[in-house]
Amino acid sequence: MCAERFLNPIRLMRIALACALTVGPVLSKAARGQYVGRSGVTAQGDAFRAQGRFLRGMAWYELGTARAGAIEADALFAWNRAVQADYNAYLLERAQRLAARKAVRNEREQDAALRLEALRRRWREQPTVDDIRSGLAQNALVSDLADPKFPASLWVSAPVALPPEVTLESLAFRFADAPKAKLPAPFAMGTVAVGRMKGEHWPVSLRRSELEAGRAAYRRAVARVVSACERQTPLQASDVDAVREALFALRDRATESVPAEGGRRKQALAYLDRLDEATKIFLDRDFAEELIRDVERHKAATVAQLLGFMRKYRLLFAEADDDPDCWATYQTLQDLLKQQKGALDFAVVEPEKKDENP
Repeated sequence: MCAERFLNPIRLMRIALACALTVGPVLSKAARGQYVGRSGVTAQGDAFRAQGRFLRGMAWYELGTARAGAIEADALFAWNRAVQADYNAYLLERAQRLAARKAVRNEREQDAALRLEALRRRWREQPTVDDIRSGLAQNALVSDLADPKFPASLWVSAPVALPPEVTLESLAFRFADAPKAKLPAPFAMGTVAVGRMKGEHWPVSLRRSELEAGRAAYRRAVARVVSACERQTPLQASDVDAVREALFALRDRATESVPAEGGRRKQALAYLDRLDEATKIFLDRDFAEELIRDVERHKAATVAQLLGFMRKYRLLFAEADDDPDCWATYQTLQDLLKQQKGALDFAVVEPEKKDENP
């Protein structure tokens, strides 16, 4: 792939270098006879020699550019392959876990393999509502789209735009592999959900007047650390502590004031647990600053940009919130990923057909 991509620049470099080494001296000889000052030096000869030096420089520049581009393409190919391996490992583990729940005792190994393959095919072709809400259906397509066989040129030629409701903030992500920060289990980062973390969409069970002060205190604390990350200002321990303390205070207050009837308290505490997972990102200062700065400054407008963000941090989709709007967003995302995969597959197959029938 790299050889084909950089064939023309290298050929141009060779032509330029040949001109520098042959045409310059010939033209210099042709210009002799019009002497100015010392023997063998003319104005025209100096001009041609200068052109020769310029062409030599351009030739080496083109060669360096081609080499750098080849190295970058190889590095991107290797990175995408490594990320796809992480994605596939996660999907395989989840498929094995789900298949094991349905497996009967003494099931033959061959039957278990077929069950596993059928489950993975379902995610891609006919996902259930639970497959979509859990993110497993989207993650199966994300893994397919991480295939290095799709070069950057194909993504540029087959863009799929994201609607306004599908943003980096509206989605929740999880790590495909172990997160960068090696923290003890109680403190390890589990999810990346900036929109959820900001507390912009509270469940009904937490929209009580007696919790208003607690919600406001939490939002202020989060806004302070998000602003610091965006400005590349080092996070202060006191600011991170303020986020965690505001969240714990809100949880204590919710436990006291939200009725248990109808599952309202259970819903409230489950949502606060998800906030707890999301705010653990601040325990790794460098990681939080870089990721939040990317989310705040670089808005993903296409599927390619969204997946580029996910591959950079080795992220997959996490489970959607218990909110019909979130469920609708995940369904829209599923449709967009299928559309993107279809466009790229078509772009890959078409050149092969043309080669077969010149």
